[in-house]
Amino acid sequence: MSKKCEDFIYPEEIRKYEKELLDFIVESGKNKRRSDIESHILGYFLVHQSLTQKEIQILSTKFRSRRISSGSISNFLNQYTSYEPRIILKEKVPNNKNKFRYYIISENIKEMFAVGKEAGVNVLYESIRNIKDILKILEKLNPNEKDIKLYNIILERTKELLVYLEYHLSLFDNFMESVIGQEYSLKKGTRIQRTDSKFIAKNRNLKSIEQKLINLVLKSELFIIEEIKYHPVIAYLITRKSLTQLELKKLTGLSAGLISEGLNYLKEQGYVDIQKVQGERQRRYTLVSVGYFNFLKFYKRFKNIAHNKFKLERILDELNKKEDELGEINGYNVIKNRVEEFLDQFNVIDFGIKIFQKALEDFKKVNNKNKW
Repeated sequence: MSKKCEDFIYPEEIRKYEKELLDFIVESGKNKRRSDIESHILGYFLVHQSLTQKEIQILSTKFRSRRISSGSISNFLNQYTSYEPRIILKEKVPNNKNKFRYYIISENIKEMFAVGKEAGVNVLYESIRNIKDILKILEKLNPNEKDIKLYNIILERTKELLVYLEYHLSLFDNFMESVIGQEYSLKKGTRIQRTDSKFIAKNRNLKSIEQKLINLVLKSELFIIEEIKYHPVIAYLITRKSLTQLELKKLTGLSAGLISEGLNYLKEQGYVDIQKVQGERQRRYTLVSVGYFNFLKFYKRFKNIAHNKFKLERILDELNKKEDELGEINGYNVIKNRVEEFLDQFNVIDFGIKIFQKALEDFKKVNNKNKW
């Protein structure tokens, strides 16, 4: 596919609506902890489908306060062209062996969402494999007497993580089958289990096992929170369930002020509870249920996207009213069609809100006898 260099720069009358659409995409990306740069470049591809590195950089001068560097663009393209399933493809530009054009995998937003969700399922499946490996090591471990209490907590939380992940995978499978249908159902049969034998062979002490869990939580898209600077705090609350500020300071190496800010943030979001334990001077901060915390997080993200639906409706309404004036201008149909496709996907968002609401009911916070 060839295109004139100027074709991807729409006239100012259209660029106004393109910016509003990109703002919606970037805001939605923040809910998944995508960086501003990553969200912008994804947005450019969702609007234009096909771009070179130079064209991406030019678009960034139109829609960001700062131009995206060539290095950042290369990092993004290397990452997204190596994902499985593939999200972006590349091919050489004819007669120019050092230049590539990049294509989003599908021009259809629904298919793009499906590819993204399938990638999410792959992350879930890989996380289950890793947690099973860790659980296998823990169950064979003979801890020292002084480590028994910590061992029992980590063992309990690892089992809880596995229950959450398997529930989430089942939820995601049902979600994807409802959205995509039979084609997705057939793909489930192609999954292959693997074992991380190197880790099993080399790690036999409790601290190294916990560190493996912490690393998994810190790196996984499943456990991300909107404020990344507080991520180590939530990671240790996932493995240890209940900690004081002083204990968190020792474990994370973060400053007392940052930990205090993080705990206040997590409390405001409804992720942790505060408990005053008799005989202890410091309050304990408790993440009662791993499943409840994660599904509350996903539920809030979907609700936030749904809340911004009116922005797309307003764009479409204005474009429809100005069709006689703008209809023949380059980019009008592209932006209008993209907005309509995004709006068509809000049934998926609404369905996601319902299933995460059901998950919250299943993982509701109760007393310590809760099976989760």
